[in-house]
Amino acid sequence: MDGLSVLRDSIPNENRFSVFNITSHTYKVVQGHEILLDILVPKRLLDPKFGTENNGQKRPLLIRFHGGWLVGGLRNHELWNSRWLYSLAFHNNAIIISADHRLLPESTIDDLLEDLDDLWSWVISKLSDVLNTSSNTYFENSGFRPSLQVDYEKIMVGGESAGGYCAIQLALRANKLAAKSQGNLPQIRTVVPIYPMLDLKAPYWTEKYPKNIAGNPQYPFSVISNYFEAMEKNKQIVSSTPMGNRGVLAAACVQHGCFLKLFGKDLDILLGQNDIHPEDVIASGAKLPPMLIVHGIQDTVVPVEGTDKFVELVKKYKSISTMDVKCIFSETSLMYARVPGDHEFDFVVGLNDCDWVIKGADFLEKHWIQ
Repeated sequence: MDGLSVLRDSIPNENRFSVFNITSHTYKVVQGHEILLDILVPKRLLDPKFGTENNGQKRPLLIRFHGGWLVGGLRNHELWNSRWLYSLAFHNNAIIISADHRLLPESTIDDLLEDLDDLWSWVISKLSDVLNTSSNTYFENSGFRPSLQVDYEKIMVGGESAGGYCAIQLALRANKLAAKSQGNLPQIRTVVPIYPMLDLKAPYWTEKYPKNIAGNPQYPFSVISNYFEAMEKNKQIVSSTPMGNRGVLAAACVQHGCFLKLFGKDLDILLGQNDIHPEDVIASGAKLPPMLIVHGIQDTVVPVEGTDKFVELVKKYKSISTMDVKCIFSETSLMYARVPGDHEFDFVVGLNDCDWVIKGADFLEKHWIQ
């Protein structure tokens, strides 16, 4: 352990949500379908024993997106998340938002990106009021009224796998809006993509050949055609669902080289639509905040090579900017934890369990909190 590092609190491996007060909220409605987010507040912030002297302090914010190939997953799965990331938020008394979004293929990739924009608008305009309304009911009989405030200068966004893709997209889109506003809108201060889905133009996603995806068998193309046929007969918006057969669909699409078919457009359009691909956005001059990016070398679901290429692209275009208006790129604003492990290898990892997590937490606290 680095001599400058400190021991940090980790949330329990089992019953992870037991240390949070969780409330669910609708952040948008599409054709009568509510799209939800959860707000996770460390319970100690609502406890009079802890909260009286700390009441009213502004709290950091983590916005986190779940994985699931963009086709499945849930915001509120207790064990399907990076324990160390939630632990870091808990250790720093941060508020967490875990959000759903419309899922492919019932919705398009444009729909999904629109949801990210609308989530960000909700965070800016609604979160503070919702926090105080929901927190005041927690100890309504105690006489203590917690005052929860978000520090909009300390926002971190992160996510696993497909959630890593969403995290990068939100960071790019939100900080572009902040730049245009000339300081009138908040920006995201740190981004944490964890084995993110990237390089979606690569042969892994676009060409057919046998692929070992987390031990899945090689699926016939009929898995894909049958799903789309059934979907057309009963098309509806889906924004939260266990993986189940949707995971089989995604794996089959990857194996048959037609993953982008799930995005809802012709392939030639998808390959040329720059805002879908973070690499194209970076190449156009967009900036990311300081970034810790994590990927397991043995990942059999999302190849580590996509992250390798993305990191090199970020370095090439000097695409990391700090809160400083000079937008100075520095290697100290980018950390790549390229470590042993398969997909989801970090789900049980605590904050003090290994060197990369300890150094990663130091990095994130420097750029997010300090």
